[in-house]
Amino acid sequence: AGRAGDADDTNGPHYSEFEVDLKPLSGDAAEQATARIRRRLAGFAGVSFAIKPFLTERIEETIAGATAQVVIKVFGDDLDVLDEKAREVASVLSQVTAATDVQVRSSAGVPEVKVQLRRDRLTQFGFRPVEVLEAIQTAYQGSVAAQTYEGNRVFDVVVILDAAARRDPEHVRALVLRRPDGGRLPLAELANVYSTTGRYAVLHDGGRRVQIVTSNVVGGDVGAFVSQARQSIDKRVAFPPGVYAVFAGAAQAQAEARQQLLLHSAIAGVGIVLLLAVVLRRGRNLLL
Repeated sequence: AGRAGDADDTNGPHYSEFEVDLKPLSGDAAEQATARIRRRLAGFAGVSFAIKPFLTERIEETIAGATAQVVIKVFGDDLDVLDEKAREVASVLSQVTAATDVQVRSSAGVPEVKVQLRRDRLTQFGFRPVEVLEAIQTAYQGSVAAQTYEGNRVFDVVVILDAAARRDPEHVRALVLRRPDGGRLPLAELANVYSTTGRYAVLHDGGRRVQIVTSNVVGGDVGAFVSQARQSIDKRVAFPPGVYAVFAGAAQAQAEARQQLLLHSAIAGVGIVLLLAVVLRRGRNLLL
């Protein structure tokens, strides 16, 4: 769950991976086992999941940056509009035949505590905004106060509140700040502190904000699925100016590879015909 400190996959604690080793099975038996796993996982409300072989997952991630056969990238500037349109796209996509594991890549709704400073109260009690923010950062994130040496290794000495005092979000209100005249004042007197929801991440692609919707295909042709999904989204999702959707993923790569293969085959065929025409010099022999 989550990620290690030096991990390459920057996932939050809302994300987990489970490795399940199956016994040697035939193709049909493996499909049946996967279907049984999907049915069992479908009983967990509020959980999105996907079943991926290891190599397939890495290949899809390399192609489109997401572990899914079909990737729809919704571009725009307004994050709320992106979230809304991505949910609409996901809703339409889930109704397309053969769609499974439909997910919105970066979802809003991560709980957080917001501290909104009140300028009038800061002025009244002689606080500077940066002083209050630095105190909050030191208390809950930590600040380097010194360094200590052990041989040729250097260690930072970090000042931070005790873990028990940082466990309850309600304690943020009671954080005591020192006034310039030596008096003490709780943070609740200087700021509005309340629980809200934020974003785990703001995704970007090519310098533009993006929201990603992914889906896998079971029991159908990927190319036909993409064609049907594109038509359904065009009919049922109205994108405002500046917001648009782009299809990517393994399906798009497959279509591009097919086009390149046809083009190169046509060029090779023309070249072969020209070489035979030069050698044979007769139309009848060339036809044969």
